[in-house]
Amino acid sequence: RNSSRTRRSASWKDAMRAARASLRARLTRVGEAKTTQQHGLVFSGTPGGDWMAVSLDKSGKLVLRRMLVSAGGGAKDEGVSVINLKNPPAMEQPFDLKVHVFLSGDIEVSVGDEGQFPLHLPLTLPTTGYVGVYVKNGSLLVENPIVEIMP
Repeated sequence: RNSSRTRRSASWKDAMRAARASLRARLTRVGEAKTTQQHGLVFSGTPGGDWMAVSLDKSGKLVLRRMLVSAGGGAKDEGVSVINLKNPPAMEQPFDLKVHVFLSGDIEVSVGDEGQFPLHLPLTLPTTGYVGVYVKNGSLLVENPIVEIMP
């Protein structure tokens, strides 16, 4: 199986009026587990600014990630928060990843049947941003990605 990458844009300006947005997809981490791998979803990104994502690492920990974009075009990837899941999905096991984004700078994340885990963002969301897939040192099958602007 090959990695499936999707990229959709959503206007956080619409989310400002609607009060929140939601991103979800069914994910399958493909291949052998590697120490430095991450698989997840980008829920906020801009071409010239920082990106935010939630991902699962090799051991199945849920990680809130921030990709800091430098003036030269490089990026530094850092974990902001980590949550130990009680029943993390195994490699090759499909699971649903859901991210609800609130105007307050908070998100709620669900992994399969676990969650809703509340997390606070270390930055203000941009007015317009992109969502997509985040994969580091691995492959990911993405099915049924949905972005909703919710009232």
